[in-house]
Amino acid sequence: MKRYRRLIFILACSLVIAAAGASQYNPRPEAKAEYESGLVLQKAGNTAAALEAFGRAVKLDPDYIEACSELANAAKAAQRSQQGVRSQVKLAPDTTLSDFRALYAARAAASPDKAVYQWALGQFDDSQTQEAAERYYRKAVALDAGFVTAYQSLASTLAYRGDLTGARECLRKACELRPHDPEALAAYAQRVGESDFALYCKLTDDFLTQFPRHAAGFELLSRMSVYEGNLTARIAILERLKNLYPPDENSNSEWYMRFLFDAYNRTDPAKALSLAQEMSVIVRAPAIQREWRYFAYYEQTLVTARALMDRHLYAQAAEQLNGANVPYLVSSDPQSLLQAEALAKAGNSKRAYRLLVDAMAAEPSDVLRPVLLSYGEKLKKTPSQVEQDVWSRMVYGSSSLKGFTLTSYRDGKKVRLSDYRGRVVLLDFWDPESAACREEFPRLQKMLDKYGTQGLTLITINVHPAQDAIAAVLMGRYGFVALRAPDNQWALNQHHIDTTPTNILIDRRGRALYHSAFWGFDPQHTFELTVQILLAHGAKD
Repeated sequence: MKRYRRLIFILACSLVIAAAGASQYNPRPEAKAEYESGLVLQKAGNTAAALEAFGRAVKLDPDYIEACSELANAAKAAQRSQQGVRSQVKLAPDTTLSDFRALYAARAAASPDKAVYQWALGQFDDSQTQEAAERYYRKAVALDAGFVTAYQSLASTLAYRGDLTGARECLRKACELRPHDPEALAAYAQRVGESDFALYCKLTDDFLTQFPRHAAGFELLSRMSVYEGNLTARIAILERLKNLYPPDENSNSEWYMRFLFDAYNRTDPAKALSLAQEMSVIVRAPAIQREWRYFAYYEQTLVTARALMDRHLYAQAAEQLNGANVPYLVSSDPQSLLQAEALAKAGNSKRAYRLLVDAMAAEPSDVLRPVLLSYGEKLKKTPSQVEQDVWSRMVYGSSSLKGFTLTSYRDGKKVRLSDYRGRVVLLDFWDPESAACREEFPRLQKMLDKYGTQGLTLITINVHPAQDAIAAVLMGRYGFVALRAPDNQWALNQHHIDTTPTNILIDRRGRALYHSAFWGFDPQHTFELTVQILLAHGAKD
């Protein structure tokens, strides 16, 4: 079954659109009727009948791109559901996947200058590495430079194989060939976001100008909000998203309103409270309503505490904040700073200092650090003493990560975790079939480029060794110490890892101090702050 999950990754990335050039083609009427019948059956959940209909359409007209694409995609999904028993997946009466590969191989041999047959061969490649698919798609675009679908298929395959630059170039070409196609522009913009944020913002603005309220615009805006590191700009993006895709009309928008709440909570508590109250009314799901009611209750607690402080009731304000639990996805910084201020003004500067030390140790922050240093100065502490207090709190209760010896993808040699004692190690548990794991690799590489010479080593462990072939291809593109787990249960049984990606930072003495995943707002910077703290302490600290 695992063997076919990689193909779902490609299906999710693909935008199967009728292409210019090769696909400016009118299918035979009887083939089109079968294709449309297959779409209806597929929508109704009758996969087997849909496969047969698509198969008949392709047999009637092998040049029919849309039918071929639907057939290949549905076949791969069916193989996955049948746990990889390929010979039992019937794509048409008495016809299997290999029969269609043979059909298109014969067509390609008879018409070697016809791009659609090379593309179709790529569609029916079910190998793990998709190397053959890449080769076929390259042949297709070489034969027909206007074949948009082939560029898009090639982009998906290149991204799957880790060639993000090549994927971007293919999507740029597809966008040039079809400048007024919303799917083509959105796909290019999304891929650009990984490397050029300024261009991503321009493409997103262009998209929303041409296609206001198009569904793909939501994805572009939401990703922009995550990439944006300036809080004021981030608020503007999220407010724009709220206006264009109201959360009472778009259920996905509700999730990003939590990030808007977090941003307001840091900058304008009154707006945060108003948003939470509004959301608790407009969302329909009772469980989500309850969550937003708690957001409102939480923000009201902070507003009330500030009001008490304005009346010089500092001890009451500190007590008010003491029992407040920070909602999920919301920064604790505003509460920590407000509570520390209340404690200090109530005459308890030591407790205020300890509270900020704990907060800084749990989640390093540029906002907390200068305030913490100022409280430390009042207590006659030097900056180095403050940093040592934070470090002591970070390592309090920590334990050494269980050692391991695993095989390297790079040279097949055995690698031990203990080989890197004396260096800071970022340990990443990942799954080749996880888009989230793949998306974090460029960011991890940037971190390694920045801190590698200062003592950071990045070790990746593929938790699904059945995916070794594509894992080796991907890891060859990065500078990581790339290792494979011995079996699918190793990460769970040995280290209790049941989610990917999971990142663990290990200090120079081998202590696991920080767990995180790259999602949400600005986690990369938080991670870097933690790395900086670990690098500043030697193996004897």
